[in-house]
Amino acid sequence: MILSNSAILIIIACSFILGILSSFLINTNQLLQLLKKTTFQEKEIKLMSKKAKQKTTDLNKEKESIRQELDEYNSAEDLKRDFEKETSELVQSNEELIQKFIVLESEADGHDPLESPLSDDRYQLSEIDGIGKGYSTRLNDEGYRDSNDLAEINGDSEKIKTISQKLGVEASSVSSWCSMAELMRVNGIRGPFAYLLKAVGIESIEDLSK
Repeated sequence: MILSNSAILIIIACSFILGILSSFLINTNQLLQLLKKTTFQEKEIKLMSKKAKQKTTDLNKEKESIRQELDEYNSAEDLKRDFEKETSELVQSNEELIQKFIVLESEADGHDPLESPLSDDRYQLSEIDGIGKGYSTRLNDEGYRDSNDLAEINGDSEKIKTISQKLGVEASSVSSWCSMAELMRVNGIRGPFAYLLKAVGIESIEDLSK
């Protein structure tokens, strides 16, 4: 069978068209794949951008929290300085009042605190705050008869420990008794005032002289 020239041309044209269509379909498929890849990358970029924004927000919140903590710290430091200043002024005021009170008490007792700061008076143990009749009797049994006896062992940790064990009381309590007993050796200082001195941190005649 011999094809005419027209048929041959038609066949050639169809083949050419089919080739073009085939190439177009291949290119279209590649474009679709590239589009899918680009879309996926865009989603990844959007997700990363969202995470970055969230991270920035979290960092800003953390920064604000740190700033607030710094402000609170600075405020606390200011309060601390004010407290220390007020405490120092209060201690100084207390010391002045204590000295005036000692002078007044000494004058009331007929003593001159400048000439004879220490007294030879001995007071009953029961006059010391915290020592009742029961402890007073038991201290007498241990050889401590009056305030001067306890004053002699103020600061002696071993003797204080021994007394605390025998009486069954805290060593800190015995130490406090001894401190007040020593303070009561000063003219004008009796039990209640010795207790006040101990309460503000004065535990010996040496502390009182500072």
